[in-house]
Amino acid sequence: MEVRPTDEGALKFVLGALAVAALAGCAVRPGPETPIRTVGAMLRLSDRELTGGRPVELRGVVTLLDPAWRLLVIQDETGGVLVDLPSRPPSLLRGDLVEVRGATSADGRVPSVVTSSLRVIGPGSLPKPVDVSPRDAVQGKDAYRLVQLELTPETGALGDVAHTARFTARAGRGSVVAIGRIFRRFHPSMMAGRRLRVRGVPLVSYTPTGQIDHVRLMFEDERDVDIIDQPAEEDVTTGPANPGLPTLRSAREVKSLSAVEAARGYPVRVEGVV
Repeated sequence: MEVRPTDEGALKFVLGALAVAALAGCAVRPGPETPIRTVGAMLRLSDRELTGGRPVELRGVVTLLDPAWRLLVIQDETGGVLVDLPSRPPSLLRGDLVEVRGATSADGRVPSVVTSSLRVIGPGSLPKPVDVSPRDAVQGKDAYRLVQLELTPETGALGDVAHTARFTARAGRGSVVAIGRIFRRFHPSMMAGRRLRVRGVPLVSYTPTGQIDHVRLMFEDERDVDIIDQPAEEDVTTGPANPGLPTLRSAREVKSLSAVEAARGYPVRVEGVV
């Protein structure tokens, strides 16, 4: 239809209708959601926002890598966060600078990044550990950050097939369990009652009611453990089997001994197939 100059009112109506339609179209066609780019910004989200799968693009340093338990934690200047380890991750080392893309999640009250893609940018530098007390650790302070704490374990034992040390210390109403992949300087049982300084990443476990149950302090190897109360020289002796020592009953226990421990003469009774 031809619009005459005298049809000014109709023209204004048509233009107004077109403008409203354009605005309505914009309202139903939202743009892409801006990704979260720092760990701190992610940790400030509510539980509902976390479980909503907000997109994230993070860059940080690998502070914990435990393939056996499929654990990966990265840390930037604002905090640390658990990342879902891809089924086929790239070659990774602790201290690598990486870029992570994925979505937010919260499993068992623990914020994490899932359905992630990983890209190794190159070697990075581990952040300076934050000093934290065991009492603060069991309250969740500085969780998923690289920390350093002193503890006196009540017990020391071998871990599972992928972890050679497990130290448990009570702290207030909770407990800190330090778990290491490689610890061969002494048998873990020798560390019971001795003051240790451990550097690692605390992982928090919650009860069904939302209370903190315990904290696992994951460390890499014996370089992350300072033995403040060193074993006395007379505790390390050489000679035949010492009946005062526990009998080792698996090849794993024998292989976990350091050269100094092996010289003490642990009794061994192992059954296996030649």
